[in-house]
Amino acid sequence: MQAPIYPKYRNKVARSPKKKKEVTSQVSDLVSDLDFVGIREGFLDAIAELGANERGDPIKLSGWYKEVLIAIADFRIAITYLSGCAQTGKTLSHTLLLCYCMEKLGLNPLWSYDLQASLNIQVPSNFRPVVDSWLENAGKAKSSGAKNNTLFQVGKATTQFTYVSTSDSGKNKGGRAAAGGIAVGVSRDILFKEERSQYPMGAADPLRRRLDAGLIPTRPERELGTPGGGMGIEAEIEAADHHFFPHAECGNCHETVALHPKGALLKPSIVDHPVLGKTQKYLSESGRPVQWFHHNEQKPVETAYFGCPFCQAELSKEARSKAWYQCLTTGIELEDYLNNLEEGLPSRRHKIGLTISPLLRIEAINTAAAIIEEGLTSHNTADWQQQRLGLPSEAGTNNITLELLRLAIAAPVPINRQPNVSLGGIDCGRGEHWLTMMDFYLPPNYFNLKLPEVIEKTVRFVRYASPVSKTGLIEKVKVVKTGIVDNEPDRDWAAGFCQDTGWSMADQKSGLKDAVRKGVVIDGGVRYPCYDIRNEKFLKTVLNGFVLQADDGYPLYRFPENFSKYLGNLKSDRNLFKHLMAMQYDAQMGAWKRPADHVDDFYMAFAFCEVAFYLWLLSEKAKLKITSWTF
Repeated sequence: MQAPIYPKYRNKVARSPKKKKEVTSQVSDLVSDLDFVGIREGFLDAIAELGANERGDPIKLSGWYKEVLIAIADFRIAITYLSGCAQTGKTLSHTLLLCYCMEKLGLNPLWSYDLQASLNIQVPSNFRPVVDSWLENAGKAKSSGAKNNTLFQVGKATTQFTYVSTSDSGKNKGGRAAAGGIAVGVSRDILFKEERSQYPMGAADPLRRRLDAGLIPTRPERELGTPGGGMGIEAEIEAADHHFFPHAECGNCHETVALHPKGALLKPSIVDHPVLGKTQKYLSESGRPVQWFHHNEQKPVETAYFGCPFCQAELSKEARSKAWYQCLTTGIELEDYLNNLEEGLPSRRHKIGLTISPLLRIEAINTAAAIIEEGLTSHNTADWQQQRLGLPSEAGTNNITLELLRLAIAAPVPINRQPNVSLGGIDCGRGEHWLTMMDFYLPPNYFNLKLPEVIEKTVRFVRYASPVSKTGLIEKVKVVKTGIVDNEPDRDWAAGFCQDTGWSMADQKSGLKDAVRKGVVIDGGVRYPCYDIRNEKFLKTVLNGFVLQADDGYPLYRFPENFSKYLGNLKSDRNLFKHLMAMQYDAQMGAWKRPADHVDDFYMAFAFCEVAFYLWLLSEKAKLKITSWTF
């Protein structure tokens, strides 16, 4: 998530209070009358009367939190996405809505988690205390008997809890249905998706079908969770109709300020790119804070504060407590947006995103100082960005992000020189293969560098990256000198391809002492020459190719301009950027984590191409007798 632009929004105007409508508790009336406004206003009344948090404390309905509650309870909006930092009431707000749907409206909700373990932890600790308090305050019997974590009934209304890891993607299932796991066969009226960023791509899609026969015609879905690394709930918010963010008025200059950590806590560093011009960065390459608002230069962390980007004055607790929600792109306020919706059944499916900012926390401690200190000392900066700032992680060393891919598109290709070598890499699949071909430009002083320095300073231009069939593949790769092909799953074909092209096979190994060593693989009793490669090294080399910068300030990898087409439709399994962003490196464990759907073939093709480059450098070292190329 980029820092917002701060337009001078119109001043807030006084609004006349709307007359509240009675909300019915009869489902049949709900469907026939479609009193959406009455339903959402009845939700606030019910919370004031019956609501409590998991500790049993009454709910404090601050102005901005009321707006969030009203938005998620307005069923004219088909899908709401609520994101933000941890421990800010995302789960509580939706649990209260679930209680309201069951006890007041008689609806049957479906609530999903990413894993069974999450369900077994969250239902007893987060859901049950809230609903038990609600029922107790309503004078109704609380749940008793055996603790069932998958079903909960209030009168004739039933909530079902499920987890998406039970749902298969539908691939390789021999013609069977793409089932929705334990949710198959049930009909529900509203769907909640908890910790949405943890879901494998497409895993929750079958759950939507449970609403097809639901009582609410808009088929409401409510998604919530902290952001991910670019493809979590933040990707859904980016594609929504509006992204509503909390805003406040500066008490000093009276400008409207988005309460965004990037801009109202972190200050931008200006980076001068030769092509992009002056660009703003709020975090270091390792994902840590660089500059921020503070009162004392001698104690920048201890005196950190939330500030106005216009006049640099501190945004007081009072000002932040009076925050309201406003769209980052259009400037429309959430209240106005809701009031302007059609009163009855809407003619289209509305989708909005909302973010809860850490600047909304009103605490006794210096919240700004605590956030900065954690960012400077955290072992996992991606987690700090997501959980503490409430923003998608960026520019970290654990995965490739959209920001880095955009820079690779904008990066110039070396001019007035030919590449030193062109090489390829193929990751083999069962239906098709994934081919990449690259031009490698060694640094000008490569003779005087050590081999790792040469690798980390060489510019790579990705001239081709596409899924391909076996037909015509030999002719296609004639434009490169050589390459590396995966030895699995069709080892016999791979061996024949290498014999026809002069390429080599590679077998991925973990924990090898050498980066590459000669070996053999056996298929059908036949022994084929094959390189054993230390998998971790070359996966990290691909990541470094986007994180490390060449002398011109751009990533080592360079893409053609037409690769900008991959910035859209990131859900497609054939999207190059989806593959590249899928792999995650756990720095603490020193291990790589593949995506659950295993859509990472292009990343592996890039890694095989890096193996080819490594082997070519070794051959050049021997041929040219370059003594400086040592480890």
